[in-house]
Amino acid sequence: MYCKCGSLDNAKEVFRKLTTKDVISFNAMIMGLAVNGEGEDAIHLFEKMQDFALYPNAGTFLGLLWACSHSGLSNKGRKIFNDMISVFRVPPRMEHYACYIDILSRDGQLEEAARVAASMPFKPNNFVWGALLGGCLLHSRLDLAQDVYNRLVEVDPNSSACYVMLANALAGDRRWDDVSVLRWFMREKGVKKQPGSSWVNINGIVHEFVLGSAAHPQMANIYHTLHGLASEMRFLTS
Repeated sequence: MYCKCGSLDNAKEVFRKLTTKDVISFNAMIMGLAVNGEGEDAIHLFEKMQDFALYPNAGTFLGLLWACSHSGLSNKGRKIFNDMISVFRVPPRMEHYACYIDILSRDGQLEEAARVAASMPFKPNNFVWGALLGGCLLHSRLDLAQDVYNRLVEVDPNSSACYVMLANALAGDRRWDDVSVLRWFMREKGVKKQPGSSWVNINGIVHEFVLGSAAHPQMANIYHTLHGLASEMRFLTS
């Protein structure tokens, strides 16, 4: 819970005070560090876990790969993935492959990421192809992106994300004809871009706000408060 709120110091203190540390508690702390961008600390904790003679499982390695993905630790991510298979004999699941391919894709190792996807013992899902497509667009590899996009549409034809990602990349490359074709294809398939939304928890009540929507039951009060804040900000900066 502390990690989800970004309170790493509190999470570390609770973990430190545990009289008995098991694989579950280590996994929770490793993943907590990972999602908060503390990749090096997550790997260090994994090393400490082995000092306790605890054997890592699939959850451990998912946290470690996530840590490497979100901290730019591509070389360590490669070693962890290989050790997972050859040293610890833990068979990778779909989520491990998706995370590893994301690591390679972010680092620009797109051909290797594509080879890993092709060599998986099961059919890649939308998360795998989505990670690879994101890497292609990040590194302006539209040549490879088109093929990956086609594969992504095969497994997830109703997701607007892949269409929007590729359309933005094509627009950035000034390939307006291709953008028009892609948008026409979206209309023909009935694929619509999902509006952005956000949630906030206030006194135990979750409020959802959707981009371009005024459907919130307290919208009048919200706008009144926002206008008041805007007036105060203008007064302070005048």
